[in-house]
Amino acid sequence: MASDSIVQTFLLFKQSELQSVAQIPRQAILQKTSSGPGAFGHDSEHDLRRVTRRAAPALTREEIGIIVDKHNELRKGADPPASNMEYMSWHEELAGMAQQWSEKCTWEHGQPHRDRPPFSWVGQNLWLGTTWTQGSSIRGAIQAWFNEISNYDYDNASCAHDKVCGHYTQLMWGKSYAIGCGLAFCSNVRGSSITNAYLLTCNYGPGGNYPGIKPYVTGQPCQTCASEKGWCKDGLCVNICTEGDIDCGCVLQCQNGGILNETDCSCACPDGWDGTNCELPCQNTHPLCYCNPGWYGPAVCRHLAAVTEGCREMCGKCKFANVEQDVNCRICTQVEDLPEFCTAAMPKASLDGKTDSRPRPATATITSTSAVGKAEATPGESTVSSRLRPSTEAATARPPPCDGMSCENGGILMKKTCRCQCTENYYGAMCQKSRVEVRFGVIINIRMAASQWYKAKRLLKKAVSRVINKYCTVRFSLCCPYSQEKTSPAQLEFVTEDDIHVGAGYPEVTPPLLKVMLLAKPRENNEMCGNSRTRRDLAFLAVSSGPPIRIRHSDDVVLGE
Repeated sequence: MASDSIVQTFLLFKQSELQSVAQIPRQAILQKTSSGPGAFGHDSEHDLRRVTRRAAPALTREEIGIIVDKHNELRKGADPPASNMEYMSWHEELAGMAQQWSEKCTWEHGQPHRDRPPFSWVGQNLWLGTTWTQGSSIRGAIQAWFNEISNYDYDNASCAHDKVCGHYTQLMWGKSYAIGCGLAFCSNVRGSSITNAYLLTCNYGPGGNYPGIKPYVTGQPCQTCASEKGWCKDGLCVNICTEGDIDCGCVLQCQNGGILNETDCSCACPDGWDGTNCELPCQNTHPLCYCNPGWYGPAVCRHLAAVTEGCREMCGKCKFANVEQDVNCRICTQVEDLPEFCTAAMPKASLDGKTDSRPRPATATITSTSAVGKAEATPGESTVSSRLRPSTEAATARPPPCDGMSCENGGILMKKTCRCQCTENYYGAMCQKSRVEVRFGVIINIRMAASQWYKAKRLLKKAVSRVINKYCTVRFSLCCPYSQEKTSPAQLEFVTEDDIHVGAGYPEVTPPLLKVMLLAKPRENNEMCGNSRTRRDLAFLAVSSGPPIRIRHSDDVVLGE
């Protein structure tokens, strides 16, 4: 029982939901927030009271304006100041989803079904009150969410013991830029003892509240916007400034010799530097970059946004500073295990082999959109040119895109496309997967971080071996076709956890899932079949995709529900 609980902890990842009750004089109010991806709640099975709803006036245009303005007012006043805080705008589809959810009169998190939701993860804050005053109730609900700032420690990205912070962190999540809310009056609310109350639901996209992640990046406003531009409206990031908007402009300040293009408000960073304002060293921060299995090579970048974000150099978003980094830093390892020179921008070596230790030029401004246009230096600084200087170093500093890439199991590397041409019995990006194994393996999708795999692998193999042994106890003749009839009522072992193997090329990372193929290879003289001469591999039906595996508090493994 205990081991199954541990397996469930690893494989069925679900955030604990946050809940708070705030007492305000003459008004009963509840509020609730989703705590991260996968944290949507479900209807209580123990509250059988009849839930009724009375039509409430839809949010007025004035109230919608208050919601947007109040959020942006609080977000631009972030303490400590935020450098990537997005300007928040109203989103009609999120609002429609929020309205549908409020009308369910359920004090739990969730979303109505959408075949194509507007965001892969939608954040959510809930508020419940017995009175509703147009305008003031909206402001009060949002302010109540924000007031949880007193419980939140930004430096440690943590909430005080027995306190709630989730409403605040979602409201202040830097990358969230869309909001939509809905309101309903409920005579009874499933999951709450409050009656005759107003339920306000606000949805956020993209959602936040990822465990252990700070809600925003600190620094000067609009210096690290998600768009990689520096357009700023009243201290908040926007994609573009509209003509005539006096509160919006380009405020980007390029660092470390980066050159500002005023036309699109972006920085051209020198080799070795990265980020919207070139303040970050160019590096790969995710442990799966250049890994096989994992994220091997630029071909993976176009399929998953997480790869581009975590493997900046591998995906071509920035360039290493010199040949030493090119040769030694394209490796599969934890960031903390990389050589020190891989995690910092390094000065380039000059053509005579000496290190150029001169300070990098200060920020400059491009006044032409031409790739070879000249640049005007800021007052008091030297002029910088954006023209590429031909040199031996420029021609030989960086290996070709396929450098270091190799195909397994006899595959042939096609250098023009950086793809592997596999032999008949193998497939995959590196020809690392066996078609023979697919015939006898089962592919399982697990909702789990890749970093937890090595901790969970043994527990998963143990759970799967239990299921197989129970199956074979009931269907003895199928598992041991060449043995005598089973006479012992005891459950004997057909396989042990050591007989469960992970298929070649697995696990495969497709966030937020981990895809694993398992094969059962029973021993010839296993306990159940006795001394039969012929071994029969237990053949599972190969499943190309499916829901996450769920391990209950029993010996059963269930694929979905």
